[in-house]
Amino acid sequence: MPAEIIYDVPKLNEQLSWFKDIPVVSNFTQPQCLDNYYQMKMELTRLIIEEVKSLKAEIN
Repeated sequence: MPAEIIYDVPKLNEQLSWFKDIPVVSNFTQPQCLDNYYQMKMELTRLIIEEVKSLKAEIN
């Protein structure tokens, strides 16, 4: 039995009227996003290096 798509335009329009826009909580600029990205990348790199050193110390 094949599926059938039924368009009930009045019903769809009614349902669309229920939706509300998501309010803007904060605006970010591209430089702010990039700064955050690079900061996180540096912190994760530092964390990985520290963990690798710690694991190497345990092995020795």
